[in-house]
Amino acid sequence: MIIVYDSDKLNKVFQTFANVMRTKVTFIDKNFNLIGFENYKRREFCFKLFEDETEHLKCTQNYHNNLRMLNEEKKEYHLMCRLGCMDCHYPLFIDDTFVGYIQYGSMRTCKKLSDTGYEFGSSTKQLDELAKLYEESEYFEPERIESIHDIVKILADYILKNGLIRIKHNELIERAEIYIENHLGERLTVENICKALAVSKNSLYTNFSKELSCSVNDYITQKRMECSKHLLTSTQKTINEICTEIGISDSSYFSKVFKKKTGMSALEFRKQFSVEYGG
Repeated sequence: MIIVYDSDKLNKVFQTFANVMRTKVTFIDKNFNLIGFENYKRREFCFKLFEDETEHLKCTQNYHNNLRMLNEEKKEYHLMCRLGCMDCHYPLFIDDTFVGYIQYGSMRTCKKLSDTGYEFGSSTKQLDELAKLYEESEYFEPERIESIHDIVKILADYILKNGLIRIKHNELIERAEIYIENHLGERLTVENICKALAVSKNSLYTNFSKELSCSVNDYITQKRMECSKHLLTSTQKTINEICTEIGISDSSYFSKVFKKKTGMSALEFRKQFSVEYGG
């Protein structure tokens, strides 16, 4: 089974959604890799809060707890963070196969920081600044949030009906996917993939072009970028460490490709999506 994503069209649809709804929206696959996203501006309140290592750690722990819950249940979740911001996850199934979540938010549901009941260890000056930034971020009324939930269901239906995410079956591609995933940190070439799978180059090229509409090398790059996004947002590994883990020896080359694929640098991506895209 091959899950195919039309990332360009997904991103365009998400951009429209984010511009109208004024929320962040992403698609995370069943392994919690970030596939499609709209770079909607994250609230300054979060950036300020994360300057405190203790607060950042609490958000990170909350993120991992949410991932575990989503992984176990695979159903619709509306998750409220400790500061009254709602992140929502809408599961997508093709027939009976779970393919991932549309994740949208983060929507402030409390009018004042004091309404959250959360206690900070910050100084009075820092707390006043946090409260000011919190109240400057957009507030979402309950009725508006319900309307957004309804529109997300329409969005999900549109994505599936128009094949922006679809399933294909091809034994050779499936074996190639498994091999590439298991050897992502190594030097991957068409020659060693063909040797491992006992197939000709022509057969491999033809199947990738027909089923995935991309070359083998483009697919490897795509998988490396997906893995790097996951590592950037769920770990504190350096760029060089991430490059080593995904099989890229030149960090400058990685940075160039990453920016071309996402429209931002790896560090900008980490700042924008770390912790938040998972809840």
